[in-house]
Formats: sequence, C-alpha cells, structure tokens
Amino acid sequence: MNNNDEEDREIETESDFEDIENSSTSFTELLEEYGLEHDCPTFIGLSDYVRFVAGSTIAAARAVINGQVDIAIHWDGGRLLRRKFDKVLYIDLDLHHSDGVESAFLYTDKVMTISFHNYARGFYPGSGALTDIGQGKGLYHTVNVPLRRGLRGARFLQITEHVLGHAYNTFQPDAIVVQCGCDGLTGDPAREWNLDIQSFGQCVRGIASWNKPTIFLGGGGYNHANVARCNAYMTSLLIDGGISIQEDIPEHQYFEEYGPDFSLFVDAGNRPDLNDDEYLTDVMDVILGYFKNIEKRNTRH
Repeated sequence: MNNNDEEDREIETESDFEDIENSSTSFTELLEEYGLEHDCPTFIGLSDYVRFVAGSTIAAARAVINGQVDIAIHWDGGRLLRRKFDKVLYIDLDLHHSDGVESAFLYTDKVMTISFHNYARGFYPGSGALTDIGQGKGLYHTVNVPLRRGLRGARFLQITEHVLGHAYNTFQPDAIVVQCGCDGLTGDPAREWNLDIQSFGQCVRGIASWNKPTIFLGGGGYNHANVARCNAYMTSLLIDGGISIQEDIPEHQYFEEYGPDFSLFVDAGNRPDLNDDEYLTDVMDVILGYFKNIEKRNTRH
C-alpha cells in the first residue's frame, strides 16, 4: 500500500470530518487559508458532488456535439465544446467576473469570452476591466463589460442586447455556452445588482433565438429560492420553443421558502441604478471599437 493512500483518501462521512478536526487545532485556519469557508464551504459528499457536476456537464456537451439536442441545460455548471466546433462564444451573466474561463482562452481567437459583471474596488475577484481584451491571437476576443451597483432589468437588457448582437455578427460562432449565474437577482445576499427574473429570461431567450448549438449552465446565486425561480422560468423559455408555466408556486416540501408571495416572479427593489445612460454608452462604444478591430484583422487575412 502506498504510504499516502490513507492520507489521500476522500473525506466522505461525518466521522471523517470529526477525525480531521480532532487531529489538528488549526483545521479552521487551514480551511480559511484555502478559501473553504463562507460561500465555499466543504460538506459531506463533496467529491461525489464534483463528479456529478463535471460528468453531467460533459454529458450535456456530448449531446450537443453529437447532434442529439440543439440546446442542453445544466444548471449546475461546466464547460467543453472546442473539440467539435471551430468557434465557440462563451457568455457569462454571473455577478462576478469570469476570470477562470477568460484565463483559459486568453490567447486564442477560436473562443470569444464575454463577461458581464459587477466591477468595483474590493469586489471579488477584482479583475475584468474594460481594457482587458486578450493577448496574442486572442487580442480583442476577451470582452469585459464592467458594470456598477444597482443594475436593473432595463439597462441590463440594453447592454447585453447591444454587446451580444455585435459579438454574434462579428465573431459568427458555431456554438455557444452561456453561464447563467443568478447572484445579480434582486434579493441575493450579494446585494450588488437589482435584476428581475423576467429580464434575465428575456436575455436568455434572445441568445436561444440565434438557433445555434447552445449549452446553458448555472452559476452563482445565494438566495436559493430565487435561483430555483429563475432556473424554472429560463427552462420554460428554452424547451420546445417555450412553454407556459403558472406563476403560483405549487405546494411542495420547500414551499415556505418562497414566501411571502409564493410567486414565480419577485419585484425588483428600489435601490438606484448607478449604470446611467452616459456610462453604458461609453462602455458600448469602446467594445464596439474592439469588434471593429476584429473585422479589420479578418479583412487583412
């Protein structure tokens, strides 16, 4: 037996956690060091959960690659399409910047990444400036849309429709991946944006209307009831060209979590939207300039 087998074994049961906690007084400090507390806590069955998330994402990608489906939905996250399609457009609607995916494709012109995210001093992860645009062959194929606090539905749709429309026409992707993080919804503990579910759904429906092989993935979101609401609504818009679902939440085991209105939709709050028209116009003009540079490069080649 390898000497590390016992040390490397998976932590799967409550007793495993207790053994580790008892073996070291610095267990809590160790968790803090690796960021495994607060919004990223460890839990029993974590390794199985990670396998299910990764495996089901791969299954969704394979279904699109093999032509079994035009749209695959997996609200628990993931990525994988470049083996089949020449050009892939990755769209991230999460409140936080898509730093990981951006880094993975920073130097290629075969994947365009577009991240709509909250951008403010001290807000995690602190990256995603408007001037971060890719490198090497990937120059201008990294698109960051830094947005301010209080973002509401109307301006969310204004910026997403403008940027995504130009991106689609310029890049002409063969397939699309959309990360639909719900932590920008009103009522989320992050308390940065003020999006309503209907606007989020309208954005997703617009992307689906391109009729390209597409995978819709989940992402952030810390008000679980609102995430479930949004995922249910988006699913209703995406399957079979859209189906109607009732606005009243049906009674079930977690029914009380949806109070006090027990409705599919939640009204946006009253906080001010700091993304005024002047700011959004400036951001859109800069990004449009990046797309024009791509068109110029394509013309030369």
